[in-house]
Amino acid sequence: MINNQKALLPSVQVDIVGSGRLLQRVNVLLDSGAQISLIRSSVAEDLKLKGRDIVITITKVGGQEELRTKRYQVRIRSLEDRSAHVIQAIGIPSISEDITDVKVTDVARQLGPTHRNIGNIIQP
Repeated sequence: MINNQKALLPSVQVDIVGSGRLLQRVNVLLDSGAQISLIRSSVAEDLKLKGRDIVITITKVGGQEELRTKRYQVRIRSLEDRSAHVIQAIGIPSISEDITDVKVTDVARQLGPTHRNIGNIIQP
């Protein structure tokens, strides 16, 4: 829960500890299937985190993208018991963007003629 509202994905609020006494409270999405951890580049810059230059390829909806960015050592601190942990995170411009609509009729056409309509769902 965040701010007493149910979340569909597991998430938690933590403080990110930056250079000097800089501190920022953020929402963290816990994705047990992820291969890497991400941080918005703007957050890393605001907290004056020092990073190592890297080039990565990110696979996302719509294809792959090569990105010149930084790998950061990010110190996160629990709001509950103030314990701290250091994780590695890759800086990216944004964590999520608006996704364009997918036309179901185009998908159905690609699946071929063997499909049937069930309400608004097309089933092969």
